[in-house]
Amino acid sequence: TVKVIGTGDGDASSSLTCQPGTCPDRVESRLKAYHGDLLSRHDLLRMARIARDNMEESIRKDYGDYYDAIFEGSDKTFDPMSPVSVERLKRKLTIKVLEMQIRVLKEDECDCSAGKEVKADDKYTKYVWATGGHSSAAGHGNLFNESYTAYMGRDARPVFGAIGIEFEDRNYGMGGTASAAEMSL
Repeated sequence: TVKVIGTGDGDASSSLTCQPGTCPDRVESRLKAYHGDLLSRHDLLRMARIARDNMEESIRKDYGDYYDAIFEGSDKTFDPMSPVSVERLKRKLTIKVLEMQIRVLKEDECDCSAGKEVKADDKYTKYVWATGGHSSAAGHGNLFNESYTAYMGRDARPVFGAIGIEFEDRNYGMGGTASAAEMSL
């Protein structure tokens, strides 16, 4: 039996009985590293919410007085995604979470009797965010690490990392190009 910290309702501890073929040391290492169970939907949502709240606070500091006008309320000036895009993004994120959980289950299939030190993997899968477009997307006239994509990566990386997914940001913006067909080639 391995203690699972922070699962169930609230912060109450509960026990997880390992099935034959699972590695209790890996499970315990992963629980400590992530402060919850990556195989528990409840824990995943809790860990993602905490990281998202931290990200939102960071973004709020970055945007200062303009945050509410851009991101909040009915008068927000920035509404970047259509409902179809939102559904596609949800589907892709769901696939990545399931991919991560499959890798966690495969990692747990081991024999701990060898006496080696066992450590959970840092990340179990990768989510790639690629930005294409013209010079504004590329960040021309600014430092590369101050482009929209770089800020997106810095802010989103801890949220994805909190649930075992590596976030990689790639900027493919170039001056003189549109954001459609040329960039997809």
